[in-house]
Amino acid sequence: MTGFTDPTQFIPFLQSYVTNPAHFQYKGLPFVSTFNGGASSFTFGQASVNDGWKSKLMEAMSSAGSPVFFVPSFQDVACTEDFFSKTFPALDGAFNWDSWPHEAVGIAKVSTTEDNTYIKGAHSTDKTFMMGISPLQFKHMDSGNNWYRRGAGNLEHRFSQILDLGPDFVQFQTWNDAGEGHYMGNIWPEPAQTAPQIQAYTEDYGHSGYNQILPAFIAAYKAGATTTDSMQPTNGKKAQGTFWHHALLKDADCSADGLGKPAGVENVEDIVAVSVFSPFKYQKLTSTGNHSRCTRNHDLHSNDNC
Repeated sequence: MTGFTDPTQFIPFLQSYVTNPAHFQYKGLPFVSTFNGGASSFTFGQASVNDGWKSKLMEAMSSAGSPVFFVPSFQDVACTEDFFSKTFPALDGAFNWDSWPHEAVGIAKVSTTEDNTYIKGAHSTDKTFMMGISPLQFKHMDSGNNWYRRGAGNLEHRFSQILDLGPDFVQFQTWNDAGEGHYMGNIWPEPAQTAPQIQAYTEDYGHSGYNQILPAFIAAYKAGATTTDSMQPTNGKKAQGTFWHHALLKDADCSADGLGKPAGVENVEDIVAVSVFSPFKYQKLTSTGNHSRCTRNHDLHSNDNC
């Protein structure tokens, strides 16, 4: 909803996809979400934001013969205990997009405070909650889009947090914007045809190494596991893992870049992050030596030869 002002602008597009057999269905309804949309400007001519979405999206889609299961990310408003009971009772659920530690908290794990508030409110009102998972949040494109929310260990922290909380859905936050660097999927050529800067941003920086560890998490989540202890190799071998690191050190000189270092760069660490699954007990190691690392966080290499 940073690009739309009214559901009428995207409903025709939505209608062309919700009947596709590849579209995810829940309780027999196509699952629909958003980015933003909870701010006071999104009333769409109704008495409240809740009424606006109920009338202009949910009822409009029902009237057109395609009712939807609506679980938006209203991260543009505060998450409160009465999010569902008073503010947005029309929603079927909510998605918490905020899956990375904020710059201001320093070198720390991502908080689950909002996740806990959402899931408590959702389950007390017979609603659903979708939790996000992502390696990092980094953008370095212009003066208004230049930040880093640390990714060292963030993926494994979210594995543990999600299994502990048990949300109804999990969204892999990949390709929200090509320029945000948190992609976990394949790099497709189509965006480069209209935005060459996207190709420059991602070329030679594939993140396919994450594919070595994501299936183990998916299997654990679907099996109802509550800890990461049950995460096992899925490649038929005794161990499976990946490592990732930044291409530049934290103190690298990027003055020729012209844009300047991103907000939150002080939280960058010159380390190699490693995640390995094995059926054997192991001691967790933290690697902090003189490894090739840091600052240009979109220059993220991943390797599956772990």
